[in-house]
Formats: sequence, structure tokens, C-alpha cells
Amino acid sequence: MSISKRKIRFYTIDFTLYQNSQEIMQNPNNIMQIFLANFNNTNSNNRKMDINNNRFCLLEEDYDFDGQYLSGYFISAKTQHRPPLIDEETLTRRENPKQLTEGEEERTHFVMKIDQSTDEIILLLESRKVGITPLVIAKYIKKFLNNSNIEYRYSIITRDNFIDELENLDQVKVCELFVEKEILGSEALNFSDINEQMQEEVSLTVKAKRYQSIKDKALEIARNVIGGTEQRIRRIKVLGLDNNNNPVTLNTTAAQLDSYVRVNLDEETKIVDTDDILRRMREMLENF
Repeated sequence: MSISKRKIRFYTIDFTLYQNSQEIMQNPNNIMQIFLANFNNTNSNNRKMDINNNRFCLLEEDYDFDGQYLSGYFISAKTQHRPPLIDEETLTRRENPKQLTEGEEERTHFVMKIDQSTDEIILLLESRKVGITPLVIAKYIKKFLNNSNIEYRYSIITRDNFIDELENLDQVKVCELFVEKEILGSEALNFSDINEQMQEEVSLTVKAKRYQSIKDKALEIARNVIGGTEQRIRRIKVLGLDNNNNPVTLNTTAAQLDSYVRVNLDEETKIVDTDDILRRMREMLENF
């Protein structure tokens, strides 16, 4: 059987209820129980959630929940895209037989742990370019809570020293923000021509004036991104100088706590063996 190395990323998700102008942290066990109960009582045709105009996701119903750990995978697919097929050996082309409403099934495996001590859900998520994000998972859970007053936020679990490294810089000259391309279509920018030829991230660059530093603003942005209070920014990159006037580059992607697992692949489909990767991810979370 083929072997593949997959990146696993760590996050936390928490839910709050806004009531009488107060923010009340919700018990993660109650959130999970309500989510799964409503999910199970929903017709399978209504379990999907649109991510954008031509992409959707849903939780595969064959999940496992033991009261503390929830594990399984989300299915996502891109539709309305049917280019011809080409053979890599013969270079012959043929018409793609799929319908425009069909898309290749992509799996994103996850394991969640209910942490009662912090009122959070710890999420281990398989990182894939064609997979789904923790933001999508948080939105999906909220969809089945049936309570518009409940809000969510997610945080990246980072290596301990990222903020420390940023604080240790003498100056910050450039702060580059990578945001979802959908921001171009927001009311502020009103850029309507957003298409699949664009990369998923748009880069916004904030520069200090000559002889000035934007270290305080960079720290504010970094804390908001890492803390999950600024969800439109996917990652940031900081260019600065240390105390010896040496150039230093920091970025939140490098600061994220990542791990890798070697997992089995199906020989025919090259799809990850679900039982294998979920077992390894569960062991990682139990030892976290």
C-alpha cells in the first residue's frame, strides 16, 4: 500500500451566546450534543452547506463520537467545472463525463476534543489545499445549532515564541496581510470580478513611514489573528530589524503548531485510509 505524509494543524473553537448585551461562553459539550442531534435529525439532502457559488461541504454521517472525542471527515466538492480529460501517457483527450452539478469528492479528516476546563473545542485538522478550513467547520457547526445569537471564533494553536519573537524586534517596517479574496467583493472595495483564476489569498501591505516603526500595530494584528478575533486575515508576514539592525522575517504560518503523520493510501484511488489517519490523529490529540 502507498504511503503519504499529511500535515495536521491545531486549532481551538469556542462558542458564545450574546444575551442582554453580554457575552456568555457556551459549554462545548452542550454545543456538540445540540449540533449532532440536529445534524442527525436533518434529512441527508439538507446537510450540505455552500462554501461559495460553486463549492459545498458536508459532514460524512459515518462519524464517531464517544462523548469527548468527535472524529470523521468532511466532504467537499467543486461543481460547475468540467474541463476535458487528458491522458498523461498518450496525451489523448476526451470529454469529461461528469455533470456540471457533480464534483470530485475531497475529504478533510478531523478529530475534535471537548475541553471542559477551557470551554473550548480542540480541533486537529488535516491540512489540504483542496480541503476545508476551521472557519468553515465552525460555520457548519453553527448552522445546526439553530440559534442566531450564538457566535463562534477559532484560534490557531501556535508555537510559544511567535509573539515573543515579534516583541523582541527593534523595529517593524512592513506588515503584509493575507486575506481571503472575497474581501475584494465586499461593500468597501466593490470589486465584482472575482474568479477561480485568482489565488485564494489577496495580499495587503502596510508600510511604516521613513525612519518610523509599526511594531505596535503589527503586534495588535498578530494577537487578533492568533486569538481568532480577526477572521478575515488568514496569515500575516512581518519584516523588521532586530537590536543589531539585522533584517528579520516572521510569519504566522511558521508560528503555527503543525505536525505530520505518515498514512496509508488506497492503491487505486490514492485516497487516504480514513481509519488509519483518524487513529493517528486521535493518538496525537490524546497526547497533546
